[in-house]
Amino acid sequence: MLPTSEFSPSGRPLALYIVDPADENYEKVLPMFSADAMGHGFYVHGHDLLLIDGGAGLDADQLKAVEAHEASHAILRHTEYNNPQFELEADELAVQMLQDRGYDDAADLLIDRLEAPNENE
Repeated sequence: MLPTSEFSPSGRPLALYIVDPADENYEKVLPMFSADAMGHGFYVHGHDLLLIDGGAGLDADQLKAVEAHEASHAILRHTEYNNPQFELEADELAVQMLQDRGYDDAADLLIDRLEAPNENE
C-alpha cells in the first residue's frame, strides 16, 4: 500500500508514489518525467495518485513542493496536462498549503517560480 499525501483533501486520500530508479516501474514512467512531458511529477486523473520522480535528485523541500503542486491539481480537479492556467493555479494553492503546514522553504521555491518573468505564460 502506498503512503497518502499529507495534502490530500478531506475524505479523498491521494496516494503518493515517489518512483525510485531501483523500482521496476521506473523505466516505464521515466519518459513522463521529461521537461517536455510532466516534469518532476504528475497527478494521475481518475486514480487519485501522485507520481514523483525519485531519481531527479530533488532535495526534501523540492519533493514537498512537487507533492503539494500535484496534490493541488487533484484538489482543483484539473483534467488537462500542461495547461498554463492550471499550472499557475496549482502553484498558488500549493504555496498556501505549504505555508499552512510550515514548509516555508518549499513554498519559497514555488514563490520564486511564480515571480519569475514569463515562466507561467
